[in-house]
Amino acid sequence: MAAPHPVGVWIDPADSGSGRDPDSADLTPSLRVEPARGQAMITRFDCGSLRKMLLVQLLHWRVKRDVRRNARGYLGIVLLRDWRHRTVLSISLWKDLRSVYSMGEVPAHIAVTRVPAKLGIATSCGVFCYSGDWREVMFGGGPQRSPLEPWRAVNPPAGDLPVGEPSVTQVRAAGPAADNPTGATSGRHTEAPGDLQEAP
Repeated sequence: MAAPHPVGVWIDPADSGSGRDPDSADLTPSLRVEPARGQAMITRFDCGSLRKMLLVQLLHWRVKRDVRRNARGYLGIVLLRDWRHRTVLSISLWKDLRSVYSMGEVPAHIAVTRVPAKLGIATSCGVFCYSGDWREVMFGGGPQRSPLEPWRAVNPPAGDLPVGEPSVTQVRAAGPAADNPTGATSGRHTEAPGDLQEAP
């Protein structure tokens, strides 16, 4: 069951099991999506060649300083490299969802985003939102604390950007069922627009 929460949406464990006993065979993750308590942006670059892979890393190195100086709520970035498959993952951390929009205030970043397509580098990107402390998510108990709090943002948060509160489509993962022998994820969707508030 989904219910409003001061800083997010709380999803109760499945009625068929508590989801809280570490010894249980049918643990059900309990997620509380909190966009104001941390975001990770992960961009994948399928480069296809070593030369293009090195170029992607060079572009990140060149634009990182401008992002750090101008983007609000930006916390840092790391690159993961799969040399064998010529793939790069760019993982950046942000204080909250509004801060992600401040990348639009960095002209150098806007310019380099056009380069991969011109070189035939396939890209994909996802936004990964803070969903609770690992003990709370996996076992239903524990501190309600984000590892990004406190953390020094290079620039102030982007609270004054003209960005509305996000609406959340919540999916609760379910364990394998008799009609789902492969263990593929299924879930219940709950739309909860307007229930989110900024974390204190």
